[in-house]
Amino acid sequence: MSEAQAPPLAVDADQEHEVDSCVDRLKRERADFLNYKHRVEGERAADRERERMDLLRELVPAIDDLDRALEHTTPDLVGHPWARGISLARERFLEALRRVGVERVGNAGERFDPSVHEAVMYREQPEAKDEHVHSVLRPGYRLGAQLLRPAQVVVIGPPRNTSEERRQADDGQGARH
Repeated sequence: MSEAQAPPLAVDADQEHEVDSCVDRLKRERADFLNYKHRVEGERAADRERERMDLLRELVPAIDDLDRALEHTTPDLVGHPWARGISLARERFLEALRRVGVERVGNAGERFDPSVHEAVMYREQPEAKDEHVHSVLRPGYRLGAQLLRPAQVVVIGPPRNTSEERRQADDGQGARH
């Protein structure tokens, strides 16, 4: 008899069950491997993003140094090539950060937001209705929704001890007597 005419192999139920069991284990192993692969890829992406954020946090203080150098440039050096070079380096640095998605946060006049601003000083202003940034001591930076560094600001706002708080404090003191 030729191979083409060979009778089908007889497979008993035990062998069929064993084959099915092996196929199931193989499918589970493949699924476990794919899950592992996806998890590792996700962890690698998160590690790369964390390293990127760390690098950007390390670079931001260099902009502060360039800003300070320009702020303290004496009038006789304003047109000097050295001062122009510092200014150009600062602009190139800021442009490179903008290209990778870093933006500066914290501007005078904007509403105070504790998730973006770090209040270094608070000045009460009786006519103020809400808290606003009076001045920026050190700008902040963010990459997308992730804050690299909060802006350090001086805040102007209403007096902290409002009439309602005073009345509650007076009521509390009166109850103690």
